Amino acid sequence: MRGLETLGETYVGVSLAWADQGFGGAPFRTWLKHALCWDLELTSGLSKPSKPDFEVAPRRWVVERTIAWLCRHRRLLCDFERLVQVSIGWAYAAMTLLMVRRLAQ
Repeated sequence: MRGLETLGETYVGVSLAWADQGFGGAPFRTWLKHALCWDLELTSGLSKPSKPDFEVAPRRWVVERTIAWLCRHRRLLCDFERLVQVSIGWAYAAMTLLMVRRLAQ
């Protein structure tokens, strides 16, 4: 879980994290609570859209929508950069461009 330790310092106001069922193990939950003081909420599993009882998992659309916005930028589609910090910078630039375009309307 290297790399996640600095999240607690960067995002001080965060107290809850949403995760997929794959992160539902007790070791990750206890590490998240101990290291970052965050609670973990798991999204429920998805049923197939063809089933009559289909429901979208709560908050999952937020992540999928954000990833779709980022994928509009060619530079973020593949791993062109050697350093993670450069990729993070491009993601910030892409989201800033998105917000500026929305505010300009």
